[in-house]
Amino acid sequence: MIQTTLFNFVTLEVHPDILLVLTIFLGKQNGGGKGAQYGAVIGLLQDLLSFGSIGINMISKSFVGFTVGFLEEHYLFDANLTSVVTVLVASLFDYILYSSFISMLYGYLITEHLSFGVIITLLFFNLLVAIVLFPTIDALERTFPASIKKN
Repeated sequence: MIQTTLFNFVTLEVHPDILLVLTIFLGKQNGGGKGAQYGAVIGLLQDLLSFGSIGINMISKSFVGFTVGFLEEHYLFDANLTSVVTVLVASLFDYILYSSFISMLYGYLITEHLSFGVIITLLFFNLLVAIVLFPTIDALERTFPASIKKN
């Protein structure tokens, strides 16, 4: 996949989480239940392709998909600023969940894994990916409406 191959050639400590941004988009479009399902499938694929601990991305991305979808259904409205805040907060939420699970699994303090610079860079990268990905998927939905079903 793009994330596990292309960005491994870049020598930065942080890479954009394209699959997280896709999970956020699908949660926004399809609601909490479907968002959790999409997040679980996307996270499992990411776990399998990254050869890391199986299930951690699946759990964190299903939580993110559910939370974004639930909030979108009940509290949020569709606006550019709302999408920006959603991507930033959901990326932070996913990073904290993932770091917490890794810390519990491997037995080290979460503060050893959290870094302000890493978090800010990740948020920036994910926001850049969302700025490209969200309009692209919207355009595809308008072009091929019958092939993409909502709820």
